[in-house]
Amino acid sequence: NHRLELQYYPEAEQMFKEVLKMDRLADEAYVGLAKCYYEQGRVAQAEEMLEKALEIPLKREYLYVDLGWCYYDMDRRGKAEEMFRKAIELRPKDYDFYIELAQFYHALKDYIKAEEMFLKGIFLMRLADDNWPYSALGWHYLERNMYSEAEKMFRRALEIKPQDLTVYRDWGLLKRAEGKYEEAREYFSKAEEFIKESRSKTARNYQRIKKIVLRRGIKLVCPQYA
Repeated sequence: NHRLELQYYPEAEQMFKEVLKMDRLADEAYVGLAKCYYEQGRVAQAEEMLEKALEIPLKREYLYVDLGWCYYDMDRRGKAEEMFRKAIELRPKDYDFYIELAQFYHALKDYIKAEEMFLKGIFLMRLADDNWPYSALGWHYLERNMYSEAEKMFRRALEIKPQDLTVYRDWGLLKRAEGKYEEAREYFSKAEEFIKESRSKTARNYQRIKKIVLRRGIKLVCPQYA
C-alpha cells in the first residue's frame, strides 16, 4: 500500500479498516494492518491481525508468503519458515513459492538451503516464460561474491527476456563489484536505453488511447504524456 510505504500510518490504518468493514475476508487488509501496527511498535496488535488472516477459511496461497515476510520482519523466524513451507505444501508445483523460501534463507545467510530452493524453483519453472528465478539466483550468487556463477544466471535470464532492464542493472552491479567499471557502465547504459524506450512506448500508447476515447466524448488527461 502506497500510504504504508510512505509511513502515513494513521491514514493506512484507517484505509485497511474501511476495507475490512466492506469485506471481513479481505486477508490482504489484515496483513496490511499487521505491517502498519508493527512499524509503530504495536507488536501484540500486529500478531493479532496475522492470526485473524490465518483464520479466514478460503485463503490465497500467496497469503502465506505475505505472512512469512511479516513474521520475518518481526524476528519470528521459525514462524516465518512455517508460512513459506505452508505455501509450498498447498501448491508444490508453483516455483514462485520456492524462490520466496530461497530468498528467506538468503536473508538468514543460510546459503546452502537458499541455493537448494533456488534450484528447485528453477527446475519447476523450466517450461514457463519467466526469468525471475534465474535473476534472483544471480543476485544470490552476487552477494556471495560468486561472480562467475552470478554471470551465468544473469545470462540465462536475458536469454529468456532479452530486454529485462533489471537484469542489465544487476549485471552492471556485478561488473562493478569485479572492478570492471567500463563494462559496468555499458550494462547500466543498456538498462537506461530500455527505460527510455519503455517510456516512449507508453507515451505513444497513451496518445492512441486518447484519440479513441475522445471520439467517444470522454476526456482523458495525463500530464506526463499529454
